[in-house]
Amino acid sequence: MTANLPSDFCPYKGLQPYTEQDRRFFFGRTRDEQIIISNLYAAQLTVFYGASGVGKSSVLLAGTVPLLKQEPNLTVVVFRNWQDPNFASQVKQQTLEAVSTRAGKQIDTDLSLPLDEVLNRAARGLRGPIFFVFDQFEEYFLYNPPSPDSKAFEAEFARAINRRDLNANFLLSMREDSLSKLDRFQGRIPTLMNNMLRLEHLDRDGAEEAIIKPLDEYNRRPPSGQTTVTIEPQLVESVLDELRGVKVTSEQTGRGAVEDLSSAAPAAEIETPLLQMVLTRLWDEERAQVSRVLRLQTFEALGRAANIARTHLDTMMSRLTPEECNDAANILRYLVTPSGTKIAQEAGALGSWTELKEEKVQAILTRLSGQDMRILRTVQTPGQPVRYEIFHDVLARAILDWRGRYIAQQQRERIRLDEQERRQEEQEEAERRREKERSRLMRKAVTALSMLLLITIGVLVFALWQMHRATEKGSEANQAANVASQAAEAERRVAAELAELRNKQLQAQQHISAGQAYLTKKKFDEAVQEYDEAIKLDPDNPKSYNAKGYALMRLEKYQEAIETLEYLTSKVAPKYIWGHYNLALAYAKADKPGAIQEAKAVIEIDPAFCSTFKKDANYMWFVASPEYSELCVRQGIAAPQ
Repeated sequence: MTANLPSDFCPYKGLQPYTEQDRRFFFGRTRDEQIIISNLYAAQLTVFYGASGVGKSSVLLAGTVPLLKQEPNLTVVVFRNWQDPNFASQVKQQTLEAVSTRAGKQIDTDLSLPLDEVLNRAARGLRGPIFFVFDQFEEYFLYNPPSPDSKAFEAEFARAINRRDLNANFLLSMREDSLSKLDRFQGRIPTLMNNMLRLEHLDRDGAEEAIIKPLDEYNRRPPSGQTTVTIEPQLVESVLDELRGVKVTSEQTGRGAVEDLSSAAPAAEIETPLLQMVLTRLWDEERAQVSRVLRLQTFEALGRAANIARTHLDTMMSRLTPEECNDAANILRYLVTPSGTKIAQEAGALGSWTELKEEKVQAILTRLSGQDMRILRTVQTPGQPVRYEIFHDVLARAILDWRGRYIAQQQRERIRLDEQERRQEEQEEAERRREKERSRLMRKAVTALSMLLLITIGVLVFALWQMHRATEKGSEANQAANVASQAAEAERRVAAELAELRNKQLQAQQHISAGQAYLTKKKFDEAVQEYDEAIKLDPDNPKSYNAKGYALMRLEKYQEAIETLEYLTSKVAPKYIWGHYNLALAYAKADKPGAIQEAKAVIEIDPAFCSTFKKDANYMWFVASPEYSELCVRQGIAAPQ
């Protein structure tokens, strides 16, 4: 009697390969299972291959192997742990364990013997053959370099194939794009390529079974306290129609995102991983909505099959913080080759290569291999450190694509920040020049005041002389006193006006600085208010108008920005270069005439701004214009290519 399923059980596997424990939910491959079994019986060596993600491991582990184990007098050995340095001894050890189980007694032999001799001795206690299923055999070549040693696994394996007295047949399961690596055995195994068996993707009937029958099996005994789950026939047809000929590829391997080949291939197959990805996403979405029906409406709300497949990895990675994303992009580069092959690595090695602390690397690896992510999985070998690898071959291609897009985005952001920093430095340099000019004007004002004071002192001396004469001439003394009084009052008024002017200028500068701080924080409304206050206090300061115009542009209030900057360049400071510079941009943003004219005015004031325009992405419209080329070539600055 079958036990109740867990409450969170999903009858679809997503990108996880099916195992022997999933046999009851594995459908759509009945014919393939029988063909594989027939080949195992008929040939001593079968090379079983297919595209990445076609479902080779699933059809072997959940389909073929359980059926073979039901056969009397047949021993089955499944091995896939090619990352382990001691894999050759493990193959022999698993063989002895399987033979002992089938024989019903302990079979022992010396594991230091060559593989063919271990098989010869182990098979003596059996009445039937031994079938070996070497899954993911491409990883053997990835982790184990060639060896001419006659005692190496390659030589032992070749002898086991070539011996006709051994009752053992082998199946090598590997990715189609790795078949060329079998050349390593070409000189040792004459029959290497004699029996090739290719696994295709699901046809429409098989895909329909893979959708409907797992639900039927689930409904036979649903989790305790839960009702059965149904699926709308329209959804089945829609998924099958949409997945026919659709495949996800990587920009890193030469093709981009989602390809739809359905129109070119009417009988196109349905990629197994994409089907499982779509079904798992639908199941999770309906479960989140407390629905017991898989609905076409939900499928359409998710953007249909192509969008689900395209955004699967992006959806997973969006759960990470920005810092985690950055670390993940750094780590994942060492877990997948540029050709899209996954490779297992230890946390310590990843920490050394990425120059991240090992505890930080371990935290990212744990996060990516969590139940809610399943981007990575652990590879555990007794006596060896835990390794991590990409969860599924399909994800390897998607990771290359995601990482490429992530790095490109980071580079664009760095360019933007560098440009922003450059412009800030230019503004600060311009501010220093303006402050220097204001200091020069202030020195002139002080000089003028000094001269006025000297004149006043002269008048005062004259008044005193007149007062001296007043002792003799009363009327003349009164007039001199009045003159002295008026001179003193004039001196006080001039001093007060100068003090008030300086105070207003200082207050205006404080408002300008506050506005700059708001600009840095992107609080543009507050910045405009500060610049307005500065203008009230010091209406002759061009910096206030210019900064206000720039802030208004950031608020996309282009007309107000134009009015402010036009007043600056026409009334306040006609030769103020930054006013013309920003007015040109305001005209361009508002799509109004005059942008080219203002940009030309900038170069006429200072030809060095040819380079400034060329470096500023906001002025590409001007850099590309004939006027720019004419002016800047005339000034000795090369036009952009």
